[in-house]
Amino acid sequence: EEEEEENENVWTDFDTNFLMALESAGVDLQLSVESLIDLESIPGDLLNYLIGQGFNTNTINDLFKKWQQKMKLVKEQEKKLKKKKKIPIYRCAACGSYNCSYAPYIESEKEIDE
Repeated sequence: EEEEEENENVWTDFDTNFLMALESAGVDLQLSVESLIDLESIPGDLLNYLIGQGFNTNTINDLFKKWQQKMKLVKEQEKKLKKKKKIPIYRCAACGSYNCSYAPYIESEKEIDE
Protein backbone atom coordinates (compact mmCIF):
# COMPACT_ATOMS: atom_id res chain seq x y z
CA GLU A 1 0.00 0.00 0.00
CA GLU A 2 2.75 2.40 0.87
CA GLU A 3 4.24 2.10 -2.64
CA GLU A 4 0.97 3.23 -4.20
CA GLU A 5 0.92 6.38 -2.10
CA GLU A 6 4.41 7.42 -3.09
CA ASN A 7 3.87 7.06 -6.82
CA GLU A 8 0.37 8.42 -7.03
CA ASN A 9 -0.71 9.90 -10.34
CA VAL A 10 -0.56 13.64 -9.59
CA TRP A 11 -2.62 14.43 -12.71
CA THR A 12 -5.92 12.77 -11.74
CA ASP A 13 -7.66 16.08 -10.97
CA PHE A 14 -5.97 18.12 -13.70
CA ASP A 15 -7.62 19.62 -16.80
CA THR A 16 -6.87 17.02 -19.48
CA ASN A 17 -7.79 19.41 -22.29
CA PHE A 18 -5.13 21.81 -21.06
CA LEU A 19 -2.55 19.00 -20.89
CA MET A 20 -3.35 17.93 -24.44
CA ALA A 21 -3.14 21.52 -25.68
CA LEU A 22 0.13 22.07 -23.80
CA GLU A 23 1.56 18.90 -25.33
CA SER A 24 0.60 19.85 -28.89
CA ALA A 25 1.88 23.39 -28.30
CA GLY A 26 5.17 22.08 -26.96
CA VAL A 27 5.63 19.81 -29.93
CA ASP A 28 4.65 22.49 -32.47
CA LEU A 29 6.79 25.19 -30.82
CA GLN A 30 9.63 22.76 -30.06
CA LEU A 31 9.65 23.62 -26.37
CA SER A 32 11.40 21.32 -23.96
CA VAL A 33 9.47 20.40 -20.85
CA GLU A 34 12.60 20.99 -18.77
CA SER A 35 12.85 24.58 -20.02
CA LEU A 36 9.27 25.32 -18.91
CA ILE A 37 9.34 23.93 -15.38
CA ASP A 38 11.21 26.78 -13.68
CA LEU A 39 9.95 29.79 -15.65
CA GLU A 40 8.40 32.69 -13.74
CA SER A 41 5.69 33.10 -16.35
CA ILE A 42 4.47 31.37 -19.47
CA PRO A 43 6.32 32.29 -22.70
CA GLY A 44 4.36 34.55 -25.07
CA ASP A 45 4.34 32.15 -28.00
CA LEU A 46 2.97 29.37 -25.79
CA LEU A 47 0.38 31.72 -24.27
CA ASN A 48 -0.79 32.77 -27.74
CA TYR A 49 -0.96 29.17 -28.91
CA LEU A 50 -3.14 28.19 -25.92
CA ILE A 51 -5.39 31.25 -26.40
CA GLY A 52 -5.82 30.01 -29.97
CA GLN A 53 -6.95 26.67 -28.51
CA GLY A 54 -9.78 28.44 -26.71
CA PHE A 55 -8.32 28.98 -23.23
CA ASN A 56 -8.48 32.42 -21.62
CA THR A 57 -5.36 34.12 -20.29
CA ASN A 58 -6.19 33.81 -16.58
CA THR A 59 -7.00 30.11 -16.91
CA ILE A 60 -3.78 29.52 -18.84
CA ASN A 61 -1.61 31.31 -16.27
CA ASP A 62 -3.30 29.45 -13.41
CA LEU A 63 -3.06 26.03 -15.06
CA PHE A 64 0.53 26.64 -16.18
CA LYS A 65 1.60 27.35 -12.58
CA LYS A 66 -0.27 24.26 -11.36
CA TRP A 67 1.35 22.21 -14.14
CA GLN A 68 4.80 23.40 -12.98
CA GLN A 69 3.99 22.36 -9.38
CA LYS A 70 2.82 18.91 -10.53
CA MET A 71 5.97 18.44 -12.62
CA LYS A 72 8.09 19.20 -9.55
CA LEU A 73 6.14 16.59 -7.57
CA VAL A 74 6.88 14.01 -10.27
CA LYS A 75 10.60 14.89 -10.09
CA GLU A 76 10.48 14.36 -6.31
CA GLN A 77 8.87 10.95 -6.81
CA GLU A 78 11.67 10.06 -9.22
CA LYS A 79 14.37 11.11 -6.74
CA LYS A 80 12.82 8.93 -4.02
CA LEU A 81 12.78 5.96 -6.36
CA LYS A 82 16.41 6.46 -7.35
CA LYS A 83 17.39 6.36 -3.68
CA LYS A 84 15.72 2.94 -3.54
CA LYS A 85 17.73 1.85 -6.60
CA LYS A 86 14.64 1.81 -8.79
CA ILE A 87 13.76 3.56 -12.01
CA PRO A 88 10.29 4.82 -12.90
CA ILE A 89 8.33 3.70 -15.93
CA TYR A 90 6.44 6.82 -16.99
CA ARG A 91 3.21 7.14 -18.88
CA CYS A 92 1.60 10.39 -20.01
CA ALA A 93 -1.68 11.19 -18.24
CA ALA A 94 -2.80 13.25 -21.24
CA CYS A 95 -2.07 11.07 -24.28
CA GLY A 96 -1.23 7.70 -22.70
CA SER A 97 2.13 7.46 -24.45
CA TYR A 98 5.18 6.02 -22.71
CA ASN A 99 7.63 8.50 -24.22
CA CYS A 100 5.73 11.75 -23.69
CA SER A 101 6.93 14.02 -20.92
CA TYR A 102 4.16 16.64 -20.66
CA ALA A 103 2.10 14.94 -17.93
CA PRO A 104 4.17 11.97 -16.76
CA TYR A 105 3.12 9.71 -13.96
CA ILE A 106 4.90 6.65 -12.67
CA GLU A 107 2.93 3.70 -13.98
CA SER A 108 5.37 1.17 -12.54
CA GLU A 109 8.97 0.87 -11.45
CA LYS A 110 11.82 -1.55 -11.91
CA GLU A 111 15.00 -2.37 -10.09
CA ILE A 112 18.20 -0.79 -11.37
CA ASP A 113 20.62 -3.48 -12.51
CA GLU A 114 23.89 -2.85 -10.72
